[in-house]
Order: sequence, then C-alpha cells, then structure tokens
Amino acid sequence: MPAQNRAGVSARRTHRLMARGIAAFALLLLLQASGAVIAQSAHAAGWWKVLFLWGFLALLAAFTAASVRGKGLVWMAKALAFLILSGMALWPVAVPAAVPEGFGTPWLWAMINVGAAMCAYGAGARAGCAYAVVIGAVFVIVRTAPQGGSAPLLVALEDALFATVLGLIISVSISILRHAAERADAAAEDAITRYREAAAATALSN
Repeated sequence: MPAQNRAGVSARRTHRLMARGIAAFALLLLLQASGAVIAQSAHAAGWWKVLFLWGFLALLAAFTAASVRGKGLVWMAKALAFLILSGMALWPVAVPAAVPEGFGTPWLWAMINVGAAMCAYGAGARAGCAYAVVIGAVFVIVRTAPQGGSAPLLVALEDALFATVLGLIISVSISILRHAAERADAAAEDAITRYREAAAATALSN
C-alpha cells in the first residue's frame, strides 16, 4: 500500500521518520560514492548530467528538507526512484564506449537500493519489490557494457543479485513498519471507542 495522508498519529509519525531514514541512507551512500560521481560525470553527456545528476541531487535535497514537515514526500520519492532507474538505463547512451581504463562501476550502482526504498515508500511494497528486480536486470546489462566496466556476466549477476535481495528486504521492511503503525493507530482508536462506550454505559446506569 502506498503512503498516503494518514489520519493516525503513529502512521503520520512513521511516515516522516521513514522519509528521514531513507534520506539519510541516500546521503550517506552518495557521500561514499562522491569520488566516482566526480570522476565519471566528467565523461557523461551534458543532458545526462542535467537530468540525472543535478536533477537527482536537487530533488534529493528537496526530499530531505520535506521529510521534516512530512508533506510532498510521496511524489518526490516516486520521482527519485524514476530518476535512478532511468539514469541507470541511459548510462550507456550518455557515456562513450571508449572510457579510460579502470573507469569502474557506474556510480548510480550505489543508488540502486535507494531507488527501491523510494519506490516502496512512495508506491508500496509490491512496487518496491518489482522495482528491485527490474533495476537489478538493468544493472546486469549496464555492468557488462564498456561504459559499465565490461564486467564478466557472472560478476554482474552476483552484484545484481546482492542488490536485488537487499532491495527486496528494504521494501518488505518498509511495509512492515507501515502496517505496524497502522495497527497501533487502530488499536488506539478501538481503545478510545471502548472507553467511550463504557463511560456512556456507566452514566446511563447511574
């Protein structure tokens, strides 16, 4: 179930806290990959950098800021997931095949599980799981291309499998947290209703 405007206190709080956690996760991975981002982006086409580097960074910053208020997060999460997937798919088009030796794995590799988390957060666990599988398959194709490091197929499959399994775990975990918060809100509402009914019955019996 995708995140929506939820009435329950626990659900709203969980909605915001998950967004902050995903934003922190993304920023940490981006910091770790910053060297590859700088080195590889010099070889990428200008249109790719505008859309999938600067656009991604700007939207991630907006998502991080919005996580404090808890508003506008769903559409930004979906947009970020789309940017990561499409940016990965278009990487071989944006980067020339004659890359320097030791060019390495495309830096968007570090964002694969961020994309899965964003998709699960914005569109639900099923969408997040499907996203993890699709982006894993896309990564295999990109990783074996010259622009992706010309990795052997077995190596690419192993890397993609690891990322896909982790993406599935993240997506399911987001769903579990969301449902737990909803159950807590339902239990609290049920307790309040029972208390009101008991109070009304007591008042009538006096």
